[in-house]
Amino acid sequence: MTTVTATSCPLALLHRVSSPDALRDSFSRMDSDKWPTAGKKITHQYHEMYQRYLAPFIRERCSQLDADPAPRVRFLEIGLGCGMEAVRGKPGGGVAIWRTIFPPPFVLDLYVFEFAASCAQKWELAHPGQVTKVLIGDQSNVTDLDRAYAEAGSAPFDFIVDDGSHVSDHQITTLLHAHKQSFLKPTTGVYFIEDIQGSCASWPVMGGNGARATLGSWSKDGKASKTGTWVRGTSGCMQTDEGKPTLFAKLVEWQTLLAAGSKTAFTHVDLFREAAVLQWTNL
Repeated sequence: MTTVTATSCPLALLHRVSSPDALRDSFSRMDSDKWPTAGKKITHQYHEMYQRYLAPFIRERCSQLDADPAPRVRFLEIGLGCGMEAVRGKPGGGVAIWRTIFPPPFVLDLYVFEFAASCAQKWELAHPGQVTKVLIGDQSNVTDLDRAYAEAGSAPFDFIVDDGSHVSDHQITTLLHAHKQSFLKPTTGVYFIEDIQGSCASWPVMGGNGARATLGSWSKDGKASKTGTWVRGTSGCMQTDEGKPTLFAKLVEWQTLLAAGSKTAFTHVDLFREAAVLQWTNL
């Protein structure tokens, strides 16, 4: 077993974030769809994105342990994973990953924001101590976002991950409000958005609200049912089926402005397969 001292991080952690493949392989059997894992019906390729942005942060903090032997990390993930059972998932997959990526000597203040209240509350009771707090609310409602931020201590986060509804309107609302209200640390904070392919396709949003109302479901043959709220992307990727700009359209707009040297809300926009990364300074 690796000994942790005031001047070192676990060697296993440093190896885990040493390359995208090392990060992927470290979690090959964990219950998450963030990268290829055993037995998953749906998997993504987010290990390249997370390794690129988390590894420098971890290495820097590990190099500064003499000055700060217990570096604190404020982390918010939108979406606990409620409703993923039909695609061989279950709530809390992301929680397990973040706790493994930020073990001692890191002090992880981990908050999860989830719409499906009954599922989230049941999970929190069954997994005491796994998160700092589960926050309940609708990511498309700025009042809910402000309340959740207050419940999380009203201090900016180092990292925010949007793995919520995947609806473009919701993703855009959450991002712009987080920027406006300074939910993220300026310059150093990193905002991740998963499942941006929702701009180019549509499927039912899974999960339920506090009254257990169904928002979406999957039929037994794996095809999406036509019930509940849908993601509403279209094949052109630039407009929803209601004619509104998709998240992808906004990302292209912001990248174009940055490339032209024009003023935009964001200082950095990076695109990955099915995901995006943004950063900003203070307003």
